[in-house]
Amino acid sequence: MAWTAPKTWTVGEMCTAALLNTHVRDNLNYLKTEADRVDDHSEGDVTGSRNLGTSYQNSTKIRICSVCGYNNAGTRMAMQAAVKVTDPGATPGVSDLADYSDYNTAPATDAYLQMFFMVPPSWYYRVNQVGTTKHVWYEWDLF
Repeated sequence: MAWTAPKTWTVGEMCTAALLNTHVRDNLNYLKTEADRVDDHSEGDVTGSRNLGTSYQNSTKIRICSVCGYNNAGTRMAMQAAVKVTDPGATPGVSDLADYSDYNTAPATDAYLQMFFMVPPSWYYRVNQVGTTKHVWYEWDLF
């Protein structure tokens, strides 16, 4: 069922069941169907199957990634998180269109560094660095 542009009613116009069904009931049903899709997603902890410095290609859905790194060096040290997102028509690692980097020059020992990023359908993505140790990597595929 598709959305129907609502009717502009005029004074004195006869309101019939067919008109109300088309412009009110059917549109409310359409909106409910769309609202029910909000939680249609898959998610998972992919820490064990994702490696730093490796390019992955997204599926046909919008993907949101959350990667958390950890400074377990036992000393205060610089931490960096870097992600590359690449157009599917380009060679991964050569034509990077997005580059996100967060750099903390003096975090406490045993500190975490978190980053989130979104990947369009069919695009490539690669996390190059996140702290001294990759801690967890979650992905959500939406709609």
